[in-house]
Amino acid sequence: MVDIVEIIDQHMQTRKIMVCKNFRDENYDLVNDDYRATIPVLDQSGNSLQPPLEVRIVCPVGISELKFHISLLVITGAKRNDRKSICRLDFGANEGHRFNPSAPPPEGWDWSRFPTREIHGSHIHPWQLNRHLASGRKLPKNLHFAEAIEAAGWDDAFDAFCEINLITYDRRPHCRRGLL
Repeated sequence: MVDIVEIIDQHMQTRKIMVCKNFRDENYDLVNDDYRATIPVLDQSGNSLQPPLEVRIVCPVGISELKFHISLLVITGAKRNDRKSICRLDFGANEGHRFNPSAPPPEGWDWSRFPTREIHGSHIHPWQLNRHLASGRKLPKNLHFAEAIEAAGWDDAFDAFCEINLITYDRRPHCRRGLL
């Protein structure tokens, strides 16, 4: 019996790479009024991880403000909905997160940092804060715990997301433009 939590812990503790060549042609889609992009995450040698990981970027169509979500997903099966988010960054001036009062907080969680039980503005739901909601072969359906993130825009947010998740990518301008 495979313990998915242990495997994800191993993935999250090692450097990974993301390759985005021909990005818009191969990985870009319009789904339910959202632009969605999906990029595979590989080990340092360029091989698929097991279970596979991918980064998904979602940007709503037709809004005047810069708003997007970046998720690190683990692929647990062959179906499209067999993808579970293990980290998510929500960016935008009107973004916010209300903590679920029924979800148990991670060990050492300090509620005094969040007296209203919510975060206003851009924030990230890292694996480390939500890992305790997983067990053995079951990953959490939702990422309940988050931290505020300071990011001036796309580049700052994407770089922070990649650094938190130990993901390296080609930072040359033509690759960066292809991401959003």
